[in-house]
Parts: sequence; C-alpha cells; structure tokens
Amino acid sequence: MLVVPVLAEAQESSGEGGEWEGDPVPAYVVTASMDPEVDSVAARIGAAARAALRGVARVDGSLADQAYLGYDDATAAQIESGYRLLEEGRQAYLDLELELAIERLSASVAAFDRGAAALEDVSGLGDALLYLGASQVFARRTSDARGTFTRLHVQLPQIRPDEEVFNPDVVSRYAAARPRDAGNPRSVLRAESEPPGATLYVDGIVRGRTPMNVTGLVGGEHVVRMVQPGATPFIERVEVRRGRTATVSAFLLEAEGMESLAESLENLPTDSDDRPDRNGPTVQIGEILGVGHLGVIRVSPHGEEGRATVELLLFDTTNRRRLLRMHGPIEVAQGSLEASIRELVTRGFEAAIQPQQQTDTEDILAQTRVPEPDEGAPRRSGGLLKQWWFWTAIGGAVAVGVTVGVLVGGDSGPGLGSDPTGTVVFDF
Repeated sequence: MLVVPVLAEAQESSGEGGEWEGDPVPAYVVTASMDPEVDSVAARIGAAARAALRGVARVDGSLADQAYLGYDDATAAQIESGYRLLEEGRQAYLDLELELAIERLSASVAAFDRGAAALEDVSGLGDALLYLGASQVFARRTSDARGTFTRLHVQLPQIRPDEEVFNPDVVSRYAAARPRDAGNPRSVLRAESEPPGATLYVDGIVRGRTPMNVTGLVGGEHVVRMVQPGATPFIERVEVRRGRTATVSAFLLEAEGMESLAESLENLPTDSDDRPDRNGPTVQIGEILGVGHLGVIRVSPHGEEGRATVELLLFDTTNRRRLLRMHGPIEVAQGSLEASIRELVTRGFEAAIQPQQQTDTEDILAQTRVPEPDEGAPRRSGGLLKQWWFWTAIGGAVAVGVTVGVLVGGDSGPGLGSDPTGTVVFDF
C-alpha cells in the first residue's frame, strides 16, 4: 500500500500542464529511523532522497545541502565541473578525438574526486572512468587503461561497460583488469567516529552508520567518507590490503550554528505527522537549514525480508502545515531502493510545489488515471507501478493528491478512502 495525499499552495499557471513561473522554492529532505534495525537503510534512503531533490527544477536545496553535509561553494563547483567535463569528454570520445577525450575525462575524474564531500551519486564518476578507460584503449595507452579499469573493479564494481555500447576490445580490456580477489573479495574496512552514528560512505556508496565493519571489499584503495549532519565531513583514501582489515577513525566537529541539528534530527520520530509543534524538531530543522519546506522520510521495519516501510511527510515549516503524506513498502536491494526513492521524492516535491492544472473551488476538480502497463509487461522491481492525479480543495488551499503504487504483489485495483485530515487517499 502506498498512500499519497498532497496539499500544495496554488501557483499561477498558463493552463493545463502550464510552465513554472515562480522562483525555485527553498526545500530539503531528511530521514528519521524509527527502529535501530533499519538505521543502515535509513542512511541509504537519505542519500538517495538528497540526490533526487537536486534534480527537481522547482526546488532549491543547495544552501541547505551544504549546511547539512558540511561542504562549501568550491566543493559544489567541483561537482558541477565534473559533470560538464564528463559531457565534453564523452562527446570527444564519440567523435574519436581521443586525446581531447582523455584530457577532459581525466579532468572530470579529478573534479569528482575533489568534490567527494558532496558526491552522493557516483554514476557520474563511474561514467567518467568508463569512458576514460575506453578512450585510453583506443589511444593504445594500455597501461593507463588497465589502471583506470582496475579502479572501477575495486571501487565501483557495479559500473561496467555495456557490450552493446562499447567495442569488444574495451570490454575485454576491462575484464583483463579484474583484480585476482574480485571473485572472492575478503577485505574489511572498520570505520569508527566520534560522535558515533555518522553516515559512512565507502567509494561513494552509503554503507550504514558508524561504528561498523564493511566486508566483502576488493583489496586496493578505497575512498572513505563519514558525515554527521551539520559537521565538517571526514574524507580519506585508505589502502585495504587483500584479505586484511583496515581501520579508520574520524572526529567530526559541528559547524558554527549547526550545534542543535543532530539533536533535532534524533527527535524527529516523536514529532506530529499532521501539524508540527512550533518548538518541535521539524520546525527547528527548517529554521536551521533555512528552508520553508521540509521533507521527512520515516523508515520502519517491514516484516518481510528485503523490504522496509517508508513514510514521506512534506511540511510547510513556516506555517506548520503538512503538505504531503506518502507511505508504503519498498525493496532495499541496491539499485531498487535508490530508484524508488528517487521517483517518489521527485514526483512528491513537484506535485506539492506546483499543481499540474488550473484549480477552482470544487471539492474534486479532475480525476485522471494514467493507463496501466500492458498485460504481461514486466514490472520494475522496487519502482513505481501506477499513478493517479487528483485535485481537491481543502481548507482553502489547493490539494494535489498523487497516489502511486510500488511493487507489492497482487493486481487488485485501488480502494477509495480518507485519512484523518480528510484528504482523499487510496489503498492498494
């Protein structure tokens, strides 16, 4: 079941599907683990949600993101430069301008590395390494290509050349660079922090919260990052010997003005899910991060192995109103979780910030059902399956109800219901 009542202030529109005419809305999203059992999953969901929010055009969470993760303007600029250089290098590769491609892609990798404090989506870095290695293969820089592909095997084994996209020689060179222990990775990284509970990233992937052991690593150099909300992040490159254990310790110092952020985040599970208290953690977090819209994702155990239950609440912290409520089970497998959270956050924030058509005072103005997939068509594991849009008027504000279903088994249709606020909801 996934329930999504959405309440949003009306924005001026040029008609159905009108263009956005306002400035980006300052907003951010944080997570709250409702049970220690799902602490690691909550950390992964937080990273995926922040990455998704950066792609919502109508939202500006840049300053809040810097405050939350503890990086500066220069670091943010490095990430932007990394993506720009990646596109230039990829185009040069496709044009067979190999020296230019190697120059641009090498610079892209270096920019992503310098911006590691803000890097929550490693796909750009992975693509830069992939195209750099391919360019080096065609330029007959065999040794350089091997080093580039070895880094992919060690740090980003989930990113590999597609045989339908890359030349067979590139694919074979990538395979030849595979480390000897890649088939049975037994290296371990022990991460500790003061204070404990920091979000641990290894090679740009969220692994959980400190203290913890990360097992199953390929021997070699790994990038370790520990983040405590509102603190200066810890980043270090660590050489983990094959089959051995390496230990990394970090002391995380809170930035000025961020001293109460961690405490407010810890208190999130106790705040109201309807109208946040004026002095409660939700309003405090909004004030600390300087945003008027705050998304809170509560993560709870699901009971079924391989799943967790998520609840996304979007608040107008200035007026202390709940704008959106969405909950349901998601798959926690790598890739499935990130895809689901990305789509849910994107659709939720976009719907809450701008209704999709003109509104009036009718209780229910329009109801549109997006056609379901063809019978027998494959469903995306962990992704969104169905979507309905509803426009209603609640308490003088325009409400946009968005109901989306995740893959939970069964094909029964939705049942109409309502939550305590009177908002239209749907149960699957």
